[in-house]
Amino acid sequence: MKMKRNFFALAAMAALSLSLVACDDDSNDTNTPSEPSEPTTTCKATCNGTIPMTCDASGNLVAGTDCAQSGKSCINGACYGSGDQIDPNKPNPNEPTDKVPCTTSGCDSTGTKIITCGADGFVVSTEDCGANGKVCRAGACVNFCQPKARRCAGDTSYKVCNDDGKAWSAVQNCGANEECSGGYCNPKAEVKADSVLGVACSCTGADCSFTITGKEIVTSLGTAPSMIPMISSLIPADLAELKDIDFKGLLDKLNSDSFIITAPNFFSKSNKGCEAVTAPAGMTVGCLRDAKITVTGADELLNAILGIVKGIDPTLIDAELEKYVKDTVASGIEFKSKDGYCLTAAIDIDGQGGMLDTLGITTIKKSDPNSPVNKINTGDHSKAQSAACPAGGQKYSYTTGVESAYANIAVGFDMCLKACANDSDCREGYKCIDIPAEVPEEGETAISRKGCFDPTTIDYFTEMSEGFKD
Repeated sequence: MKMKRNFFALAAMAALSLSLVACDDDSNDTNTPSEPSEPTTTCKATCNGTIPMTCDASGNLVAGTDCAQSGKSCINGACYGSGDQIDPNKPNPNEPTDKVPCTTSGCDSTGTKIITCGADGFVVSTEDCGANGKVCRAGACVNFCQPKARRCAGDTSYKVCNDDGKAWSAVQNCGANEECSGGYCNPKAEVKADSVLGVACSCTGADCSFTITGKEIVTSLGTAPSMIPMISSLIPADLAELKDIDFKGLLDKLNSDSFIITAPNFFSKSNKGCEAVTAPAGMTVGCLRDAKITVTGADELLNAILGIVKGIDPTLIDAELEKYVKDTVASGIEFKSKDGYCLTAAIDIDGQGGMLDTLGITTIKKSDPNSPVNKINTGDHSKAQSAACPAGGQKYSYTTGVESAYANIAVGFDMCLKACANDSDCREGYKCIDIPAEVPEEGETAISRKGCFDPTTIDYFTEMSEGFKD
């Protein structure tokens, strides 16, 4: 079954495009020393009501065509309609006389500046991330790349992020008979008929699945629930429709032992059939098998969330999508792997810093043994990235990270599947499929490598790779 990504979104963030609005004010007349000095003025474009006033060659203000005639407003000496976008940097938004409209605080369209909007709907400040060799992501100035991080630059080459995080190093080639995965060079996969990967397996035991309750999730939020009374005051003016949401009511619906997420534990100690597989460094041996992720006790919360989204914008969720969401929650997300499939993998999710530390949120902190994420995590991505697969295995490695003023979140996923050249190399029920081997950077072509896999489940990994990229 192909998953539909993104059940719904609360808002689409419109990027700011740049356009010049102010005339040059660098020309000043200077008098000779023998003449008495006179005050000098600098011409600056402005508005006389709805009439734009611009500077001529002599530095005099000249009236233009009334903006009202075209149904527009005059801003900083130019006419703008409601859909026009304005350069937030010219004129200088930090000067009180220069009013630059904006609706959403955050990164500008170039990804180099942070724009902050005031309650009056105008820019109150900008921060130039690019001036410090950084980029803007999630409303914060962050490194262009993580220092010392590695990425594949092709099938047989890689690059490393410089120590200052400002750029990638020059591309370096792997050695002979090596291929790149996760930014590291590993031996090229050899197709082996007797590979221990991909053999049948099963699981019977109490730890073949795990549960996470709503109460556990709320508990892991630390002191965040105590902030609920303040939420309305923190919501920006452009999202005023969110002020009426009953956040405490939503949290109360979640805070229950009857709200249960049940998921398969593919890395259970009760797995049978994979005993001959030795996990590479950082990975764990697992048995992928027919299983479901299910949610119970969520109807009331789900209906409340869907109602909120439809109340904000009815076009965000149509009848078909609403039915799909409810059916998915009711029936569960299903994995297929005929008769089980032995593999090695590492799931490594961690979050730290910012609001997570301030509010004591442990939901995605793997350093806290009680964090729900540790029911999911099974490996060390920092080691698994560079580890070679067992003989006859094909390597896949996915990395994503989010740096923001609120928290730093890192997700790593690595796995080894049975390598193949065609379907005949796979056992019954499996096909030799091209699977994304790494998450490509924007504008780069994804690396795909062949592995034996259940064709009905491949969409999950393809969409996971795409989701990491997004």
